[in-house]
Amino acid sequence: MGLRTISGRKLGALSLAVALGAGVPLAAGAIDGTSSVAHAEDRWTSGVAHLDGEPDVNKAPFQVKSQVEQGGKIVVKGTGWQTKDNTQGSVIAMKIDDGAVSRNKTAYPLTQPDGKVHGNATTWAITQADASGNWTIEAPIPTPANSDAKADDFAPGTKHSIRLLTGSLLTGDLPRTGTAEFTMKAAAPATTAAPTTSAPSTTSPAPAAATMTATNPEEGGKIHLEGKGFVNKEGTDGNTVAFKLDEGGNLRNFPITVNGTTYEVQEGEGGGPGNLKRPSVWGAVKAAKDGSFSVDLDVPTAANDQGGADSAWKAGTQHSVRALSGNIVPGDSAQTVGADVTVKAKETPAPVPEATVTASDAQEGGKLHLEGDHFLDKTGKAGAKDIVIKLDEGSVWRSFPLTVDGKTYEPKSDDKATPANDPARPSLWAVVSADDKGHFSADVDVPTEANNQKKIAWKAGEDDHTVTVLSGGLNTGDAANIVANVPFKTLPKAAETTSPAPTTVAPTTDAPTTAALTTDAPTTDAPTSAAPTDAPDLNPKLSPNTGKPGDTVTIEGLDALAGQKIDVNFHSKPVMVADDAVVSAKGTVQVKAPEDAEAGQHTFIVTSADGSKTYAELPFAVQAEKKLEVTPDRITPADFVNQKKGVTLNVTGAKPGETVEYAVSTDNSVKGLKKSVKADDNGTATWKVFGTDASNPSAYLGLYKVVATADGEKLADSFRVTDTPNKGGSDDDGDNGNGGGNGDNGSGDDSNGGGNGSLPRTGAELGALGLGTALLVIGGATVFVTRRRMNG
Repeated sequence: MGLRTISGRKLGALSLAVALGAGVPLAAGAIDGTSSVAHAEDRWTSGVAHLDGEPDVNKAPFQVKSQVEQGGKIVVKGTGWQTKDNTQGSVIAMKIDDGAVSRNKTAYPLTQPDGKVHGNATTWAITQADASGNWTIEAPIPTPANSDAKADDFAPGTKHSIRLLTGSLLTGDLPRTGTAEFTMKAAAPATTAAPTTSAPSTTSPAPAAATMTATNPEEGGKIHLEGKGFVNKEGTDGNTVAFKLDEGGNLRNFPITVNGTTYEVQEGEGGGPGNLKRPSVWGAVKAAKDGSFSVDLDVPTAANDQGGADSAWKAGTQHSVRALSGNIVPGDSAQTVGADVTVKAKETPAPVPEATVTASDAQEGGKLHLEGDHFLDKTGKAGAKDIVIKLDEGSVWRSFPLTVDGKTYEPKSDDKATPANDPARPSLWAVVSADDKGHFSADVDVPTEANNQKKIAWKAGEDDHTVTVLSGGLNTGDAANIVANVPFKTLPKAAETTSPAPTTVAPTTDAPTTAALTTDAPTTDAPTSAAPTDAPDLNPKLSPNTGKPGDTVTIEGLDALAGQKIDVNFHSKPVMVADDAVVSAKGTVQVKAPEDAEAGQHTFIVTSADGSKTYAELPFAVQAEKKLEVTPDRITPADFVNQKKGVTLNVTGAKPGETVEYAVSTDNSVKGLKKSVKADDNGTATWKVFGTDASNPSAYLGLYKVVATADGEKLADSFRVTDTPNKGGSDDDGDNGNGGGNGDNGSGDDSNGGGNGSLPRTGAELGALGLGTALLVIGGATVFVTRRRMNG
């Protein structure tokens, strides 16, 4: 039977799929025999939730209090609600009148069991059952203050329904749905209570007004912001703060990450305050518990702003930055504060000269004198703090302690097992610092049987020895430099000789940021090798130079090292992926990218087995996991035949230039379509479909299946053309962010880029609309889906 809902609307049994969270469909169906049961003063209506059309599948009983007093609570409870493997309690979402009532998300926010803010306003309550499947919901009655309900919508005598849904807010949960009715009744007369004495108020004082300062940025640089006073309403934690530039005039085209969640950019400004996917949200940060934050935001450029060069901030122009909080995380205080900045011209730093080292011949058992220049930190304005000295390519291991940055390190006994950036590594013979100009002068002990673990004593008349000097390994603030294999002689201890002129090692590379190497090897121009090599005739390359975590790649061009052992480390987070790997006769070594490598740019660093030589630094891009997004997943026929709306299909995480094969099909009379779309430079392939028969929009009603295939991997999703897009629809509208704000809402106009498809009737030929029409054109692909004429 139909139920009376707000505004007098009637709702029958749902006949469409309902989705929560990540879009798992929950089929809506009637409950198994509702009944009213008396329990003392209360009466309960019982029901059973199950899979739509399958009354014996995924069954779970529940009860709702039959009569709800005005000013009271809607009480629902259930038992036996568990996941498929019976190891966890299900996560249950509840809607009122099949989604006809929407929450005021500011006055009545919802938080999911995983801690995320729930975005769908038609979801009225969420809870998770205990391990045995037992749960209770006590939810407020909809009022004009907490929802879009009118004052008399929930008057005494009105009947309403609750709908319960599971399956998508918890991995491994079972898809179920069930509904039951309740009736509103007048509140019981108030009784006169005995006078009481109120305790002093312990309410936390309102947070103080927040402040923010901004540093004038360089063109193309960073905007540095410092904030204070961004604490939540209880004063127990910092707010999550969003930032807008020029009051939302700059629209980003890149994702942002805050509170461990990454927010891609949506099309248009839809979603309102609290939606971090909106392009006008330029960045976000979680403030510390004391309400302070320090953050650097990218200055808008032609590359990162949707407006291109016209929106880029130029030197000499003035702009504004606004920080907002209060709508992103429940309980955060509402704060908004702005700051003005003036863009400075970008300073071009003077080229940094390459590091050089000279070594004087040493006396047996005496000292080795070294002079070094141009060992600077990464700013180029101060000397390197921790410069490492190694002897004979690191083959001499000290037996004495080293003091680095005020801390003493005893040498370990295994050089290879000790990380290269650990001062306890025994091959580190000495560590010195440079002055503000990058110069150092040092006298280090010559090896004797008493001062090294291998009891090596340098004797006069032996072949030349070498010293290698490095920076950037022990101290990440130092610029990376290496001057390797500087030769010198060991002279007799008692000899009285004049010191020969110091030997100066000439640089072997033209790269201004890489130190000179004393090797006869030619440098390589290969774009995949980022560093000069320490061995002759090397042309290191990485094939392929992009891939996924766990992919196998081949390092080529190591012919001169055939038969030798090498180490390979994977950075950013250092992970050894090859230990004592033997280079093949073809000059190759195969390694795997770490399974836990994050998406982004990384580097394979190839070194000698003892770590003393660096042969190559090879860039490698880890691709993000492919995802298919369908937006919206429910749409009215009128919007579906609107060329500026329609449905957008979006695959992310593909390789740039990779072909994505889209296929759209349906069980109704609409003809299916396939289309190939190439991913853009960001790995995104977008296609938009819509109907063309505006004279008969209802003919498009139905479920449409979408399959996207990329590099053999298939991704599937769907969308529905329906007259009731908001009744039990998707509970994942992405409304999780942006603080404060002005509540601006986008127009939804998709006329600024993308591939499109239309559905003409039977008999019409498949063709393309002109690019001059107001269609979305992305990736250069314009697509059209055919529509057959309805019969009867």
